[in-house]
Amino acid sequence: MQGDVCIASNKIYLAFDETPWRPNYLTCGDKLVWDKIQPDLPGKFSEIITISTMDIRLASIPVIVARHLGGHASVAEGFSSDCGLGMYGGRTVTYNNLQLAAHLGLNPIFLIGCDHYYQGESGVNVAGQVVQHTSSSNHFSPKYRNAGEKVNSAPIGEMNAAFEVARRVSKVRNIEIYNATRGGYLEIFDRVTFDSLF
Repeated sequence: MQGDVCIASNKIYLAFDETPWRPNYLTCGDKLVWDKIQPDLPGKFSEIITISTMDIRLASIPVIVARHLGGHASVAEGFSSDCGLGMYGGRTVTYNNLQLAAHLGLNPIFLIGCDHYYQGESGVNVAGQVVQHTSSSNHFSPKYRNAGEKVNSAPIGEMNAAFEVARRVSKVRNIEIYNATRGGYLEIFDRVTFDSLF
């Protein structure tokens, strides 16, 4: 991935001890996650990109704020390729990342590490519900979430609807999006093998 533009989110820095790779951009779109990662960001990133619904008053590093263009993407049918105008919501920061990638002119776009699976989070189909996380094996690092930690639920159905919007709009705009994740449950985008990228 040397020389490629990489966008990552949230607690990706938990992987930094295991790889020399660093993303070009860091994003966060979840208020609960935002509050938790603030103390960890200085020294790891020079800035972070978020949306205008976040409270940035106590930000520990400079913040680039994209205007939130409205609710859930499957309702708004929104997919922005001009983040200067703003971004649409899609119940997952990955949807913001896809819009940022389109804004940057990246084509093709490859999703890596998108398991699309949220073990241990009850109420996963209820948007906006805060639940207690009950599993430590939900993300790439066992340190990502603790049992009993309060998290926003992951409404897979609404995420899928948003990804369908991204797939449909990107095809019209001749932007190619592929899923290069090893395994995982996201089947909306065409698959390519991770190793074929390198």
